[in-house]
Amino acid sequence: MEKFKLSYLITRLFVVITKFFAFLYLNSPKIFRIANFNYKNSSYRSILIRETSFLLQKILIKLNYSLPITISKDRIIIDVDGVLLIQNSINSNFKKKHKHSINRYYKKYNQKYYNEAKLLDISFEFSNPKIIIDLGACIGEYSIYFAKKYPQSTIYSIEANSNNCRILQENVKLNRTEKNIKIFNNAISDKENESYFSTYGNQDSEVIISNNNNLNKTITLSSLFHKEKLNKIDLIKIDIESSNYKVIKCIIDNLDKIENIYYEFSKGPPNIFIDLIKRVQNIYDFYICVNEKFIITDTVYLIDKIQKNVSLKEGGLDIFFKKK
Repeated sequence: MEKFKLSYLITRLFVVITKFFAFLYLNSPKIFRIANFNYKNSSYRSILIRETSFLLQKILIKLNYSLPITISKDRIIIDVDGVLLIQNSINSNFKKKHKHSINRYYKKYNQKYYNEAKLLDISFEFSNPKIIIDLGACIGEYSIYFAKKYPQSTIYSIEANSNNCRILQENVKLNRTEKNIKIFNNAISDKENESYFSTYGNQDSEVIISNNNNLNKTITLSSLFHKEKLNKIDLIKIDIESSNYKVIKCIIDNLDKIENIYYEFSKGPPNIFIDLIKRVQNIYDFYICVNEKFIITDTVYLIDKIQKNVSLKEGGLDIFFKKK
């Protein structure tokens, strides 16, 4: 615990120092006003832009960071295996809410695949999928990848958090995939038409059921199938935080329609996930990812992993279900 606290304090100190020097750097026109260094001075502009570019390049090289980054006047765009994702928008409040949405890609290091959707696609070679459902679409990493790779498919992107949904819409437009992505600003749950609000964390959001009737409404996976007349789903990705276990009944009710599932077992009762594995073990093969490679696993080993890694509060396990 003490080691963790020390590490946290050092990290916070580093952030403060970085912001302090950035403040000095960006306010240098005031500091060097005596030399007529201001934003209208062409020499100053040239020096600042050139040196900033060199500094950023040196930092990225030093960190061995390989994802392409585009910086324009009003936003930062990162290219994640062909998917363009916006870090922020021109609106300052929007920036504050979304500055962490893309943090996971700044943290990744020395990987072959930065977008898990690409890893899935290469590992399981989906054959011209027509229908893909992305539960917990966040800002569009999966949805946009599959929409670009399979332009004849229809992607259903379901995202509970309104702020995430807004940036998801921007990313879809940026990647020109509006034609085959349908966005739903709803929470998926085990009951339909319940009011909810969502909290916003660094890289995730949690759904809280509420009695306020003015809020957004929940939908179920079965109601989505019925409304959209979906009879065959090539892939469902499920990553909806503490609501992950709430879709299990709908999955069991629609097993005949679902070919593949990529499921995050987390923040739920382990016994519920174990029961799902037992009920579908004769229908699906199970795979887990180890060092960017999916490995088939047996039911006994998988149940043991769930018992050790899944709990109501923390931990988790990503499992791929492939129909036999």
